[in-house]
Amino acid sequence: MNPELQRNIWLELSPLRLLLMPVALGLIFAAAMSVGGEARLEALGQTARSLHFLIVILWGTWLAARSVVSEVRERTWDGQRLSALGAYQLVWGKLFGATIYAWYGGAFILAALAFAELSTDGAGAAVTAVAYHLLIGVFAHAVAMLASLLAVRRRYAHRRIDVALFLIAGLIAASVGSSFWTAAEVAPAGATVSWFAFEPGMRAFFLGSLLIFVLWALIGCYRLMRTELQYRNSPVVFAGFLLYLMAYVAGLGASLELVEPLTRAGWAEMNTLYVSLAAAVAYGLLYAMAFLDPKDWVRYRWIGAALGRGAVLPALGALQGWMVAGLAFLACMGWLLLTAAPVRLAGEAVADPRLFILALVLFVLRDLALILFFNARADTRRGDLGALVCIALLYLVPVAMFGPWGAIGTLALFVPSPEAGSLTSVLSAGVQAALALALLLARLGAMGRGRVPA
Repeated sequence: MNPELQRNIWLELSPLRLLLMPVALGLIFAAAMSVGGEARLEALGQTARSLHFLIVILWGTWLAARSVVSEVRERTWDGQRLSALGAYQLVWGKLFGATIYAWYGGAFILAALAFAELSTDGAGAAVTAVAYHLLIGVFAHAVAMLASLLAVRRRYAHRRIDVALFLIAGLIAASVGSSFWTAAEVAPAGATVSWFAFEPGMRAFFLGSLLIFVLWALIGCYRLMRTELQYRNSPVVFAGFLLYLMAYVAGLGASLELVEPLTRAGWAEMNTLYVSLAAAVAYGLLYAMAFLDPKDWVRYRWIGAALGRGAVLPALGALQGWMVAGLAFLACMGWLLLTAAPVRLAGEAVADPRLFILALVLFVLRDLALILFFNARADTRRGDLGALVCIALLYLVPVAMFGPWGAIGTLALFVPSPEAGSLTSVLSAGVQAALALALLLARLGAMGRGRVPA
């Protein structure tokens, strides 16, 4: 057996706890059925769902969030990293070992839910309900652990409040999955989802989507654990996840209605719709990874040196997540520059798609330069926070000053606006990007971090 899993089993499953959980759940289920009267099976199912949220989602996610952080706080994490355990053993042992008592109670809860669904709606509904509740629990736990590993990678001191943040990350993931599943449950029988040219059943589509996202979350935990064990990860897996997410969201373009053609939906309009949604995914992941990835200046200098001597493939193999997302974003923007058709973006008509695209790319370049500028110093512990505050002010202050007055043309000088894709917006974004790059290069020269090793 996995040693880490076995250790957690010994710690979590004492004889008293093994007896206490089924007794407590049995009393709760009996009380719910007695109060429910003729609708006792519906009351049993509703009680099982509520207990699943409290025990598996809420409590289990808390346990998963603190599974690694507690080791760091108690100064036992370095000993585990130096042990013979591999990344797979550590992920499996902590993700399912630290939460094993919550899953022990969850097994009784899922059994009660399956019985209620089987008695009221049949075997198909019972299997579907159990599969969904099982997957949403694993998804919440994996996302919470993923968030904790991202924080551990930054080597900061962790307080108890940090675990609450990781818990919130897992709860948000569970909430998003639950909202889609609720929409599928209340939809009419036989309802379908439009995904590119396919129209699969809504329940089957979202259940399959949840399964795939659970697998991606587990892969993310495994890769971050490999990083903790000083293994080097290739960016290929992150690129695969990025491409999958871009295709997934783009396929739902017609259903999401975020981008709408202004004319008859021919090939050009649908191309703009799909690529715009894919670019939005790359845009979001670019900013997320720019803040989450550690700023490794040694790696950056090595990539620059490799590109300087023409070693393109080794340089690509050393890219960080934000660089991969940036390349995908630039590829989408380049394709839209060549093929963009008039569209409506988030309810607003894009006056000139090409000028808006150029302004957006320049604003992104400015923000990336500012993130690197705040992290190009000896003490980088608050670099990302400083960059986040600065970028937020650069966007929020102009919106507060000019937005209420409807000064769209002036607002476009500071914020990429689809309504005012003008040349002045491009020039303003270019000036700001140039100033941010100049500040970055000046700090790199002062810190000596811009020198390429021989």
